[in-house]
Order: sequence, then C-alpha cells, then structure tokens
Amino acid sequence: MVTSLSAFEVDKVLREGHYAVVTPALVARLFKITNQNTLYKWLQRLTAQRVLKRAGNGLYFVASTRPGTFFVANSLVTPSYVSLETALNFYGILPQFPYPVTSVTTKRNSTIIFDSREFVFRRLNSNLYFGFVKQDDYLIATPEKAVFDLLYFKSKGLARVAIDDWDISCINKNLLKKIAKKVNLSADKLL
Repeated sequence: MVTSLSAFEVDKVLREGHYAVVTPALVARLFKITNQNTLYKWLQRLTAQRVLKRAGNGLYFVASTRPGTFFVANSLVTPSYVSLETALNFYGILPQFPYPVTSVTTKRNSTIIFDSREFVFRRLNSNLYFGFVKQDDYLIATPEKAVFDLLYFKSKGLARVAIDDWDISCINKNLLKKIAKKVNLSADKLL
C-alpha cells in the first residue's frame, strides 16, 4: 500500500517532482489513494511528521522545499500578485520594511498567518487586476502598478500613504499615467 511509505520516501517523491505546494487531490493522484478517509489521515500524519506544512484551504507546503515568501503569498490566495507596500519596498520606493506581505486579489479581503508571517490580501475589481510580472516563481506588480494600487486604495479612503518618504526615481511617470487612463482615472486624482 502506498500509504505505508516512510516520511523520507514521501518527501523524496515530492522533491523529485519539484512540488513546493500540494493539495489533497494532488497527493491522492500522486500516491494512488482512493479512500478520502485514508487520504486525510495520511495528510495529518505527514503534517505531524513535518513533511508537509498545512496552510488551510486544502493547501500544504512541502516543508523541505523552503518556498520563498512571495511564492507562498501567491499560493495562499489565487489569483493574487504581490503589490502595495511589499512591492514598493522590494523596488526600493518605500524605505520602511512592511511586516505583513501585501498582495492584491480579485477575491475578498483576507489576512492569513502562515509560518509566523502575516499575509494580507486586498481586493481589487477584476478590471484593475493587471500590471504584474512573473519573477522567478512568483507574480509581483510592476513598480508603476504597485504605486497605482496603493494610491488607488488611498483615493478610496482604504489606505494611508506617506508619499514624502518615497523614492520614485525608478517610476516611469508616463506609464503610471497610462495605467490611470486605462481605468478612466486621472493620475492627478490619485496623487
């Protein structure tokens, strides 16, 4: 029976398959487990043995892979991309390091604590869900879109922004205006 594999053997299969995150359905398929009760007991055992880290919502991270913080953020809520204060700090625009990892999503606002880190997800309408790039294994807003996202939330009274502290030398102001125009907002209204 596949569920009699040792924790080491399971970890080896997951690492060789380059899995950093798994769902119960994927585990069932990989290890040919058809009984749901057996599957969930096995997942509990693998979590207790620290092969997997349970993140909630049917998501488990493979403990030995040590996924990056931004990859974890993208995985916890999909679709999402890292933006707002976290992206601004990443690009050197915002000098303060934000404690929570901030992302935007088309789903509802949420805060998730995983592995002693706080992940904050802010809801954007689907027509504003653009302007991000894939870097390594995660999605992150472009510098201009991160500025736009935070200023957009500020314009709605949903965020406080101290622009005086920002270093916007890397921002393409024409691109920022194009982003604002794309959604029928004046860049002046945002600032």
